[in-house]
Parts: sequence; C-alpha cells; structure tokens
Amino acid sequence: MLKTKEDKPDKTMYSIKSKPEDFIVEEGLDVEKLGNGSFFIFKLLKKNLTTERAIELICERFNIKKKQAGFCGNKDKVAITTQYVSLPKNVKEFSTESLSLKFVSGNKERLTLGRHEKNRFKIIVRNLEKKNYNKSKVFPNYFGPQRFSKNNFEVGLAILKKEHGKACSLIDDEKVKYYLQKHPGDYTDALRKSNVKFFIHSFQSKIFNEVLEEYEAHKDVEIPLANFDLDAKNEVGKLVLKKLKKYGVKPEDFITRSFPECIQETVFRKGFVEAEDFKIEFKKKTANV
Repeated sequence: MLKTKEDKPDKTMYSIKSKPEDFIVEEGLDVEKLGNGSFFIFKLLKKNLTTERAIELICERFNIKKKQAGFCGNKDKVAITTQYVSLPKNVKEFSTESLSLKFVSGNKERLTLGRHEKNRFKIIVRNLEKKNYNKSKVFPNYFGPQRFSKNNFEVGLAILKKEHGKACSLIDDEKVKYYLQKHPGDYTDALRKSNVKFFIHSFQSKIFNEVLEEYEAHKDVEIPLANFDLDAKNEVGKLVLKKLKKYGVKPEDFITRSFPECIQETVFRKGFVEAEDFKIEFKKKTANV
C-alpha cells in the first residue's frame, strides 16, 4: 500500500487533500424513504469545515440546540462536501463562501448516523509517479484518520468511563474551557458545550477499525459499532467485546445517562465495500494545478 505525505515526509510519496478542491464528497440519501415526523431535511454544502463545526454554525445562526440537529455521517474537513442534515424547524436557505444550506423536504424523521446509502468521491492525487497501484474496486471500509484527530478517541473513552474531568482536560474547545472558568468542577455540563456524540462515535470507530483488521479475509462481514445492546454470541460480537475489554469498557457503559441523546441502538457497517462507477484518469501537470 502506498503511503501519503501525511504518514511520512518523502518527496517521492503522493499527496491527497492538498487543498479542499482535491477531495469532493457527495452523500447519497433517498429522502422519499424517510418516515413522517416533525423534522426538516436540508442539503448542506461545506468547504474546509468539519461537519461538527458546520452544524454548530447553522444552529447558532437559527437559535437551535445542537443536539436537535441530525446528520448521517461526519465528512472530511479539508474537502468540499455535500450531505444531508435534519433540523427541528424550517429555516431560511443561505449561502456563504464556506457553507450553504438548501431546503429539500419537510415533515421527515430525524437523521441519524449511518442513515445514508452511499458516498460519492472525486479525489485528486498529486505527485503520483508510479502507476503500479492496487486497482481493486473492493476495499476495507475503515473510518478515516480525521475521525481520530485532537484526542477524539481518548475523549470518547473518558466519557464512556464516566471520567468527565479527564475528558474536559483533553478537549481543545474554547466553549468548554470558558464554561469551566465560570463553573469550576462542573465537568458534565462543560462537556455539553461540546459534541459528546461525536467523541463517542470516534471511540466506536476505533473499535470498528481494530476489529476489521482481523477480518481482511472475510469480504462479506458486517461489523456492529460497539454499543449497549451488543450481541456477543457470534464471532464478530465476541471480537468487539474483546476490544472493548482492552480499553476497560463494557457494553452497558454506552448507556450514558448524563447524555441521553447519545443512547442509540446498534448500527452495523459493512467491513468491505465495492466502489461503483470506479474510474481513474491521469492528467498532466499544469501551472494551475
């Protein structure tokens, strides 16, 4: 497997995400399949923003509590991405250089992680000199490294172990720090100023990746994201439980009573996926690229 410049500095290695335009992601979702409810579906386009930050900006703009917003998955920061979000009320469309929101449909259910059907990617790889790369259309469905930046996994682990003070010390969030200055020791409410659900999902993603590493020969495996209702009777479930024990976590720890909005039933994710409409094009270097 080739390594990128993000892994190790080397002039011969290729690079991705040199700029947002190099990594374009479009989320696929059949909104007609969503049930009735009191939420509104919007298409969110963002540039050089995390999904968390984009939703935070939207909620601040329309005076919505962040926990009331729903989305299907976190998209890359250094990229131009399009995805769907659900809001508890109909709001006015807007567009800025880095963020835009467009109404899609009303009276639909709240979106949750994993609800989307697929993602479409257009990726520019720079400085790729060799062409003897792996052309397989089937690839392991790992969660990307952006999910684990800034101590995300460690914060999620601390939250699950009810170590809220430790979690706060690991978070680089001005809102959390400011709240603790005003309310020293109130770690639980301080965490509510951050995206607790994202940190827990980061921990689940880490466990998923570790389990997938042991299933490279099983192309049809579906792996559950570790949760309170984990079925540990089958082989995959036993392996997930083993990984949880390594970090001192039990399935029941996912019943986070301090953060009830984070309690969700188990979601399964395919261990391997096949890229549809897979195509590779080589372009010559130009002064503008």
